Amino acid sequence: MPAKVKNIPLTLNALYFRYLLASRPLKPGEGRVCRLEKEESYSNNTRWLFIIFTIPKSSVDPFNPRARIRPANVGQNITVVGFLRNKKQLSKGLIFAKICAGPSADAGIQVILKDSSEEGKIGDFFKSIKEHSAVSVTGVLQYKVKKPEVTPESQVSISEELSSSVESNYSPSDFEIHAEDVRVINSFPKDIIVGPAQKFGPDSRHLEIDMEMPWADGRRVMRVVQGLVKQVHRVIQDEQIGADHVQFNFTREIPRVTYEEAMSKHGSDKPDLRIVDLIHRVESVIPENLKGMLTSIENPIIEACKFRLSGNPRKVQQFIRNFMDSPDAESFQKNPDGPPGIFVFDPKRPLEGLQAFGFEGSEALKHLYSSLQSSSHKIIDPRGPNAATTFDEGDLLILQARPNVRHSGGSTTLVTADHYDLVVNGVELGGGSKRIHSAEVQKFIMKNVLKMSDEKMSDFKHLFEALRAGCPTHAGFAIGFDRWVAVLTGRESVRDVIFFPKGNRGEDAMVGSPGMITKEQEETYGLRSR
Repeated sequence: MPAKVKNIPLTLNALYFRYLLASRPLKPGEGRVCRLEKEESYSNNTRWLFIIFTIPKSSVDPFNPRARIRPANVGQNITVVGFLRNKKQLSKGLIFAKICAGPSADAGIQVILKDSSEEGKIGDFFKSIKEHSAVSVTGVLQYKVKKPEVTPESQVSISEELSSSVESNYSPSDFEIHAEDVRVINSFPKDIIVGPAQKFGPDSRHLEIDMEMPWADGRRVMRVVQGLVKQVHRVIQDEQIGADHVQFNFTREIPRVTYEEAMSKHGSDKPDLRIVDLIHRVESVIPENLKGMLTSIENPIIEACKFRLSGNPRKVQQFIRNFMDSPDAESFQKNPDGPPGIFVFDPKRPLEGLQAFGFEGSEALKHLYSSLQSSSHKIIDPRGPNAATTFDEGDLLILQARPNVRHSGGSTTLVTADHYDLVVNGVELGGGSKRIHSAEVQKFIMKNVLKMSDEKMSDFKHLFEALRAGCPTHAGFAIGFDRWVAVLTGRESVRDVIFFPKGNRGEDAMVGSPGMITKEQEETYGLRSR
């Protein structure tokens, strides 16, 4: 098989790329296909080979509905390209397997290898192939079961079927291939977990749950993550671990909030949905002279945020003055969009402390808040009942102006980011995104968004070539396990649950690190102490 071999720079994330290549859908005769192979490993260096070759072209494609296998193909040599599944060795000289169109597809065509003087080496090689690997199998097509006897009455109809161009009712499962040649296109990496029977020792475990899914978009990944989180929380609540464990109610779907909605209503991309109706746009109800006092921006968005402090209005005002005069408030005072406007609701003052709004403006503001549907989220507000819809003595109202543009969240006018996070009570447990699988999109982002030079982009030539060779739409998600445990146990900080806690000097008392290395360790990494 002709192959072109290239060395890959060490900057390539080999595991991630092997995953993409191993899960790639393949078609016979489509040309260049790539795979990664590890040649050798020594010290801290591993050499990877980037192999590009051509898949053998077949006369029929059993997985293509427009090129379905017909009885006329029986007895012919065909080549099938797909994913190896359900490999079973029934005896020393008999191996069965299934070749499927995708790694998770159920339908497929059966492959049989019988031990003989010619097929012995093929059988040994076939046994070494990992399941879920992309393979090319060439062999003779046969009926899966004994061919029915042909009677004179049925001879005419069979002849018509063999000569007809109309698609038959046969499927790949009705046939089998007696293999004569097997080639591995992309060997499935052992680093990727497949199946419930996989076992990993302590040295192979990590403190992050990482999921990569081929042929998936963000919605499918979010469904999988939601199912995982709901199941784990349900099991933990059944086990009742600890007296202070947190109760979670997952009787309904986890709500999804867009980045624009989170920033506009909560001012954070990690919102705590227990606090509802936090931020509201009020530029339509405040007078123009107040807008001019808040900002010099033309046609600004002005947002209001109200806090219930339940304190003496004079003490609240004094606290605000002291804070705004302190160095901690420097970033607020120097905000290029304008400093915040701060008001304390006081029934004993003119217009109840809202005199800057004017009579009509203060009434419109109170009417805006009273008309809010605070109970729409069906969540008990920790600020107390009606805290979001009414003004009370000592309430703090903050106004802030900003330009009349959407929140970006990593997006630009050229590219929209497609990413997502899992947030529980204001804590980000994990995040993920839909990955770039197009070479042209990747080049566009590097050149036009990241403003990388042509010389710098040439360092990623291997990445562009691999993406151009073929890559499925794919997405992923990673959950920080320590953050998740902190939320499950009701802890305020991950320091209370972290697996390898360190002191203020950066020392890990559990394992005694950092410490002196031994001579053997120096030799392993090519180091020498002085």
